[in-house]
Order: sequence, then C-alpha cells, then structure tokens
Amino acid sequence: MAFSLNSASLIGEVSRFGVKLVGKPPHQKATCALRLVEEGADGLEHQSYVNVEIWGREGAQHAAALSPGVLVLASGTIKPVKRDEQWTLVIAARELELLELDPVETFAISQG
Repeated sequence: MAFSLNSASLIGEVSRFGVKLVGKPPHQKATCALRLVEEGADGLEHQSYVNVEIWGREGAQHAAALSPGVLVLASGTIKPVKRDEQWTLVIAARELELLELDPVETFAISQG
C-alpha cells in the first residue's frame, strides 16, 4: 500500500452565510464556508470558498459562537461528500480556532 497523508489547515473568514447547525443531537454537525483571499500571479486578489464541517458537541458550540466575517483556523481532513447527485470535497474539521490576529501576524509569530 502506498503512503498517503490526509491533512488540511486553512485560515479564512466565515462566509456571509455564517455557521449553520444541521441534524439532531447527538448526530449534529456545524457547516460553514470559509472565504479565502489570495493574491494571484496577475497581482489581483482572488476569492475562493471551501466548505467546512465539524461534528458533535464542538459543532454546536461553534455554530453558536462564530459569526460571518470572523477569522478562523480550520484543521482537519479532506473528505468527499455526495450532495444530491454531485460529489464535493469538504474539510472535516477536528477543530476550528478563532483567530484574533491578522493571518500574516499569526504566521510571523509562529515562525519565531
């Protein structure tokens, strides 16, 4: 069997739709889209959206605590999910961490 590693960490803003709680206890999950803004080779800013979900009690806590525009770090794995007749990839988060600093400042601090 070939070696593989499924790990993803993203820093982005919670989209304007916020965090939604889906399902009934104890099988609830919180879902949201993170808005990522990157500077392209053309010098312009480009936006992309990545779907994130977190299950269980942590999901319910995040659904109540995170509002649109909040900067978060999502850490987890990439997971295929079928919605209707189409497959999409989501980040199945182990944790969502609220960031109070600008991502550039956070990176500089973590680098020492």
